[in-house]
Amino acid sequence: MIARSASEVRFRIRQRFGPLLEDQAIVRLGFDWSEPLACAMVSQAMAHLLMLAAEDPTSSLAEGLDFHIEQRFAS
Repeated sequence: MIARSASEVRFRIRQRFGPLLEDQAIVRLGFDWSEPLACAMVSQAMAHLLMLAAEDPTSSLAEGLDFHIEQRFAS
């Protein structure tokens, strides 16, 4: 998720999924392509876009960018 701060990310998570998932969310600044989950779930092209947006969060490329990946397992 592209946001101006960790608190904005948490606010969006709370709005979309509720306070329980907000409390469980791990929020990290930046995009780390070396993270195994990132490699598994994000295409190389999207990773490139995220890195460009992270370099200049005020750019037209980053403006309005809302990228969401979700993986769930049925219990």
